[in-house]
Amino acid sequence: MFRLAPYIVRIGRGKLSPVSPNFQSAMRQLSQSPKEERLIFKWFKPMSFGILGCICYLQFFHVVEREQKKYDMDLQFEGISVKLYKFLPLSTLSRVWGFLNNLTLPVFLREPILKLYINTFSCNLSEAAIRDLTYYKNLAEFFRRKLRPEVRPIDKTADLVSPSDGRILHFGSCSNGNLEQVKGVKFRIFALLGKTELDQRLKEENVDLYYCTIYLAPGDYHRFHAPADWQITFRRHFPGKLLSVSAIIARKVRGLFTINERVVYTGHWKHGFFGMIPIGATNVGNIKIYHDKELRTNLPKRFLMDQNPESTTSVEFKKGDHFGEFNLGSSIILVFEAPKNFKFAVNRGEKIKMGQKLGQ
Repeated sequence: MFRLAPYIVRIGRGKLSPVSPNFQSAMRQLSQSPKEERLIFKWFKPMSFGILGCICYLQFFHVVEREQKKYDMDLQFEGISVKLYKFLPLSTLSRVWGFLNNLTLPVFLREPILKLYINTFSCNLSEAAIRDLTYYKNLAEFFRRKLRPEVRPIDKTADLVSPSDGRILHFGSCSNGNLEQVKGVKFRIFALLGKTELDQRLKEENVDLYYCTIYLAPGDYHRFHAPADWQITFRRHFPGKLLSVSAIIARKVRGLFTINERVVYTGHWKHGFFGMIPIGATNVGNIKIYHDKELRTNLPKRFLMDQNPESTTSVEFKKGDHFGEFNLGSSIILVFEAPKNFKFAVNRGEKIKMGQKLGQ
C-alpha cells in the first residue's frame, strides 16, 4: 500500500509508473483536479504510516492480553516500569492520532484501509446504519458510526442497562468507599469523583453504593447512551494522562482511572445518587458529550486555564438516550445508589451490548 505514495506525490510531475487501468484512471482525474485537492494526497504517506502504526500498537496489546488470559497470568509492572510508562508522551500521541484519523481519505482508499481496521479488530459491519465504506471520509467517521436501531434494543424491564458495548471489567459494592479497578487492585471513590454530595453522607450513614466498569475495545461501537432514567445536576472535568485502559494495563497500573483524563457527571435516579464517568485513554483524546458543548478534552496544558472544569447545568435523560462518543476505545464507570437487594445481571469479563440489562 505504501509503495503507491511516491506515485501520488509525483503525479503532477508526470512520473506515474504503469499500474492498473483503474488506478491510472483515478490518477488521471486527480491530475485534472484543483491544486488544493491534490495537496491532500501529499499527506498520504505519513497518514498511512500513522494509521498502520496505531493499528499495530493496538493489536500488540490485544495479542499480549490474549496470551496472558490463556495462561491466567496476572503480572504487575515493577515500580520503575510504571514510571517509565507514565512518562511516555501519550497525550501528544493522542492529539497526533486525532489529526491523522480526521484526514480525508481518497475515495478509492477508504474501503481497503477501513477493511484492514475491521478485520484487525473484528468490527461487525452488518450492524452499521451505513455499510458502504466509501461513505466514511476518514477513520474518525467510521469509529463514530451509527448502528441500526433494531440491533441494540433497550431492555425496558431493567432498572439499569449497559451504556455501551464492551466488556465488564469489574463490578460490585463500594466497600468503605473503595472501588476495585480489577481483582485485588483498589482505588478510592473520592479520587475518582472528587468532592461530591456523597462525602458527608458516607461518613454519617450507611449508603448502599455500587459500581460497574465497562471497557470499550477498539472494535466496539464507540457511542454511549444513558444507562437509566436520571437527571444530571453537576459535571466536573479532570484533565489528566491518557494511559491505555485495556485490561492488561488496568491490572498493572494502580489507580489508573484516577490518573487518566475523565469527565464526571453526577445527579440522581430513582434510588438516589447516580454518577457516570467516561474515561479518556491513549488515542481517545476527544471525549464528546452531545449536551455539553463547553467540554474540551485533551488540550495542551497552556490552554487548560481557559476551560470550565465544573458545570451545574441540569439535564434529564431517559434510558437509552444518546449521551456521547469516544474516538477509539476507552472505559465508562457507573457509580450509583441502589437498594440492598440490587443484583447485577452480568459476570466479570463478559461481553455486553448497549441496552442490555446490567442489574435490577
